[in-house]
Amino acid sequence: MLIACLAGCASSQDIATANDRLREKVVDLEKQIKLHKGQIAHLQARVKEAETTAAASEELRENTPHVAAITISILSHLRDIDGDDKADELVAYIEATDGWGRSIQLVGQLSVHALVIPAGYDAITLGRVNLGPAEVRRAYRSSITGTHYTINVALVVPEGVNIDEITIKAEYVDGYSGIHYTVQKPVKSAGPFDFAGSE
Repeated sequence: MLIACLAGCASSQDIATANDRLREKVVDLEKQIKLHKGQIAHLQARVKEAETTAAASEELRENTPHVAAITISILSHLRDIDGDDKADELVAYIEATDGWGRSIQLVGQLSVHALVIPAGYDAITLGRVNLGPAEVRRAYRSSITGTHYTINVALVVPEGVNIDEITIKAEYVDGYSGIHYTVQKPVKSAGPFDFAGSE
């Protein structure tokens, strides 16, 4: 009797485990289907756009938003990843706006530099990240803090270099117009690094 009970319990547990795995697979498949539907819709929109661009009215051309400026958010910060009270990563938040000062997405190449500029000396690069159009798109974020691009830059500080202040330099090349946009902003490197772990 005991053996039969134990066998029955084991069988029930196996069934429950199998059901849990099936549910996880269903959820994962639903996510993939949603993603693929979005990608298909995006491609269909691109095809339609190519078909109609030549015939676009003057009004449509005049009201198509374009990047007017990029800025570095005040939320950009330094992180101490290994806990040694020294900054070893820059988290840069890059924002873009159109001619009306409204948020707009970037399509092009974006590079972010972390620099230290000693008085009377040339700038020293501590880290740099270069992103192509696909990487820029993946870096896009939308949250309660607004819309921005999150760029993580690993820092390598040479021996003897004091980094009381780091300068962030962002450069964007628009993929359609080829126009270059450049902006830079200082970030204090003094701890504590309260934002460690945020993104």
